[in-house]
Amino acid sequence: MPPPVSSVNPYAAPQSQVLSTLPGLTPASRGSRFGASLLDGLTGIIGIGVPAVIAIFLMFQMEESGSQNVPAGAIAGFVLAALAFLGLKVWNIVLLTTRRQTLGKSGSASAS
Repeated sequence: MPPPVSSVNPYAAPQSQVLSTLPGLTPASRGSRFGASLLDGLTGIIGIGVPAVIAIFLMFQMEESGSQNVPAGAIAGFVLAALAFLGLKVWNIVLLTTRRQTLGKSGSASAS
C-alpha cells in the first residue's frame, strides 16, 4: 500500500507572511526605490570612478611621454578611489546594520 498523500507539497516555494502595513511607515513607491538605486550607483561611480579615471588618464600621459616615473597624481587618484570604495562600503554597512537602508534609500525614506 502506498504512503498517505499529504496536502503539503514538499517541492513548493517557501511561503512567508509579509506585513503590508507597518505602524508609522508607508512603503516607498517603485519610482522612489528606482531613484534610490540610481543614487546608490551614482555615489559609487562618482566617488570611485572619477579619481580612477583621472589616475588612468595620467598613466596614459606618462606612457605617451616616455617617462618611467609614475605621476604623483596617478598614485593619489588610485588611493582616493580605494579610500572612496572602502568608505562607501563601510558607510553602507553601518547604514544597513543600524537602519536597514543603504545610502540612497536612507534619503528617500518616508514616514507618516
